[in-house]
Amino acid sequence: MKTRTSNRPASWASRFTIAAALTAAFAAGASGQQNAPPRPSLLAIYPAGGQRGSEIVVKITESSDLAEAGELVFSHPGIQAQPMMKAVDRFYPDPRVEPNQFRVSISSETPPGIYEVRAIGRYGVSNVRRFQVGAVAEFQEEEDNNDRESANSIQINSVTNGTFGVDYDFFQFAAKQNQTLIVHCAAEQLDSRGDAVLSILSSAGAELARVHDGDGLDPVIAFTPPADGDYFVRVNDLTYASDGANQTAPYRLTVRRGPWIDMIEPPVIPAGRRSEVVIYGRNLGGKPSDYYVDGQRLESLSVEISAPQRGSSTGALIHTPTELACPKFIYRHELNGVVANPVCIALTKQPTLAEQEPNDKLKTAQTVTLPADIVGSFGTANDRDGFVFAAKRGEKIWIEAQSRVLRQPTDVALVVQQLTEKDGEWSARDLTTVDDVASPGGNFRLPLSEDDPATLFTVPQDGKFRVLLREQLGATAGAPPRFYRLRIKAPEPAFQVVGGPGVWLSANTSNNQQLQPRSCVVRPGAAEEITLFAYRREGHRDEILVEAKGLPPQLVAEPAIVGPNVLLSSFMLRAKPDAEPWRGVISLVARSTVNGKEIEQPVGMLEILWTSPRNNRTPNPTRVTSGELFVAIDDSVVYPGRLEAPAQLRVARGGKIKVPVKMNKRLDSFKANVTVSAIGSLNRVTKRTASVTPDGKEVELELDVLQDATPGRFTFFLRGESDVDFEPFADLLKRAQDDQKRIDQISRDLAKAYQQATSEKRTADRVLQQANTLVSTAKSQRQAAESAKTQAEQRAKQAADRAKQGDTDALRDQAATAAKLAATAAEAATEKRRALEQAEQKLRAAKKQQAEADSAVTASKKIADEAAQQKRTADSVAQQAARTSRKRKLSAPFHSSLITLEIASLPIKHKFATRELVFKPGGEQSLAIAIEREFAFGDEVTFSLRQPSGFNSVRMASGKIEKNKNETTLNFTCDKKAKPGEYEAGVTVRLRYNNRTISEDVPLKLVVSSE
Repeated sequence: MKTRTSNRPASWASRFTIAAALTAAFAAGASGQQNAPPRPSLLAIYPAGGQRGSEIVVKITESSDLAEAGELVFSHPGIQAQPMMKAVDRFYPDPRVEPNQFRVSISSETPPGIYEVRAIGRYGVSNVRRFQVGAVAEFQEEEDNNDRESANSIQINSVTNGTFGVDYDFFQFAAKQNQTLIVHCAAEQLDSRGDAVLSILSSAGAELARVHDGDGLDPVIAFTPPADGDYFVRVNDLTYASDGANQTAPYRLTVRRGPWIDMIEPPVIPAGRRSEVVIYGRNLGGKPSDYYVDGQRLESLSVEISAPQRGSSTGALIHTPTELACPKFIYRHELNGVVANPVCIALTKQPTLAEQEPNDKLKTAQTVTLPADIVGSFGTANDRDGFVFAAKRGEKIWIEAQSRVLRQPTDVALVVQQLTEKDGEWSARDLTTVDDVASPGGNFRLPLSEDDPATLFTVPQDGKFRVLLREQLGATAGAPPRFYRLRIKAPEPAFQVVGGPGVWLSANTSNNQQLQPRSCVVRPGAAEEITLFAYRREGHRDEILVEAKGLPPQLVAEPAIVGPNVLLSSFMLRAKPDAEPWRGVISLVARSTVNGKEIEQPVGMLEILWTSPRNNRTPNPTRVTSGELFVAIDDSVVYPGRLEAPAQLRVARGGKIKVPVKMNKRLDSFKANVTVSAIGSLNRVTKRTASVTPDGKEVELELDVLQDATPGRFTFFLRGESDVDFEPFADLLKRAQDDQKRIDQISRDLAKAYQQATSEKRTADRVLQQANTLVSTAKSQRQAAESAKTQAEQRAKQAADRAKQGDTDALRDQAATAAKLAATAAEAATEKRRALEQAEQKLRAAKKQQAEADSAVTASKKIADEAAQQKRTADSVAQQAARTSRKRKLSAPFHSSLITLEIASLPIKHKFATRELVFKPGGEQSLAIAIEREFAFGDEVTFSLRQPSGFNSVRMASGKIEKNKNETTLNFTCDKKAKPGEYEAGVTVRLRYNNRTISEDVPLKLVVSSE
């Protein structure tokens, strides 16, 4: 069942009970990996947005290791949060924070849009979730609204916040005929687990429209009512896989008038200039187009847009790591004062060409001149687009088709073909076929691949070539075109690095660890791993240096080197042993030399949104965040030691090296041995393990560098794991126990008060009963006295009448006696009347006393019952705290600092007297070579000539440097008929090292003169 809330403005929210809050706090702390140190994770908040200029209550509805979160931090200064406080009462007399609940104020100056929020708890700063700021009135879903009869009434031009459950949510609204409304359900864009399905129903329940996807995975419907009346919106999760029973998957339902944009043509425009584009959508006030979405015809409208000089990399714009290389900006179309949904437009600094149809056949392929930057589209099923260019033998050409990075629903493949002409007819031969580009995160089952195809093409010979593009998902008749951007140009090597905090790089290439949303938490004397995912583009192969900026004094971070051609590496943050708790923001930057110039790029931060429900089959959903790295130093776990190893190592290919390592112990109580592994993307390096003892004795871990390893510099580290003692929530346990004792005493006192009130009520009941009896007796006596008085008065009157008639002494005496008796009876009646009044007065007092006693019993019973409930809650919380706070073993990692390993190409350094030999036809040349031996290498070195392709007019006599010698001269001869020109050749240096044959090609230019 959902928690029942009111369908009133979102500034209202009920507060948690102490039971729910503390139980949630303890459960959150216990819900993470039981054998891992705590790491705060923010999984869901509710509501996931609010209206600017308002104040709302935001609750953390799902989390891990985030007990008693005390702060929410938003990415925009106009959004501020203050923790809610519990009301002081007899049970909790001290001011106390309401766990995981915040009063959030949104400045009226905050622009509508999507922002990011983090929570800060006992163990540091959490990961992020998205929070949307809107401009219209907001409400909250009220359960039970699972059918039309119990639907919530909602307003047009409003947002309703809800949560997915294993049910339907119904909302009712009144609409006018032919007045088109935009109905949108945001979930995916809010980091929600729900996959929304949106339906429109008539007042009778007939389904008028249903949409699953539209705005990404979030559905949108442009609904035009056929008549005035009431209609229903139905919302549900597609597969109910959002764990809806926990009510932690939020959504935001918007029903409004105004424009909606479905696409923009072209999706790429020049930076810093005004460009005319065509927008397509609903309610635009434009003219009908030829395109349909969900059976609805789109309108088109030409508008002029002024593009900024630079794009943005904020979390609201960027979804995937590959988008970091594609700068974008947000455009919002306004019509009659109403702003449309935000859409992203990519920026380019180069002039673009428009695709010219038809170009699917070889004879009609579009001819372009390099460099070419083409914007085109797939408009029909099986549409293929071809582009022809001319190139020279040996040229390097970068060919890239961008489409998914433009957020198009495509899967583009490209083919590079060589064109040949014979008898006036052209034919094509496939040279290269490219679909997706390899992902640096493939071993992690993360969706980090580049879905757009790209290749660095080496021209095999002079001639013409065709790039043929194909959209593999196909197209639907009448659907909007699917755009792409094709770039064919000389390569400009580029790179981008994305970091995943808390994502461990495994010791092997098949990483089967459970990936979960992660934050960056560092413990004193310990380290935090940040896996680096390197995207290399346009032939970039060189090393990338990653460094931290803005480090506080408590943190240390050695530069990490992502070695040549490496796609995966690690960065490490280490906290000094005496580091105090801290939280703050740092940034990582990546540097590499491109064409002799050092380029610096910010490192994007990767967010794992959810743990995959099918861990080994389904990739974890991910996105990149705004780029800042939030770090927390947490001292709740004491790591008993760290590993020490050399900072620099050097070895040649084919060699072996022993890494000395020892344990620097911090706790005398630590006695366990630790198995240590070398961690890092050291390709073609066999890494052994070593057992490190806590006595500080040095041991050696061997690295075997295979002969085909890549030369260069790489960083790696040593990691081991061991159990450490952990006692979480110790102060919470004491507080829960103190609450238990205090509430137990209050409960007993109130129970006694209730018993006393009950006893006093029984006394009051007896007094009331006696007063009722007394009144009843008094009434009977008064009635008897009144009757006697009446009878006596009648007798006295009769006697007086007789005395008047007879006028005798006897009659007069009888009359006098009767009169006296009547007076006595009257006096008795008066006395009984006074007695009745006194009895009634006592009765009224008894009734008042009884009512007061009854009220006191009711009040004391209510308080006693509340106290009993509070006692049960306090007992439960204390028991839960006792269970959760028990000491347990954690599997804590031990790390060394980053170690730089330099892999030399050969166990020698060679020096060629020259790298260019000039020949006359039939002439000779010699080349002096000297070597410097390293790594105790003493064997011979041989040399051979690598001939240029298609040229064999220069020959080299066999040459070598004998054992323990350090120089030689190589002799070359040139044929008399050698064709003049310059030829790229090479000298192959070959040797045997550690019983392995190792070689290296040294470029050598051969120049044949024309005499």
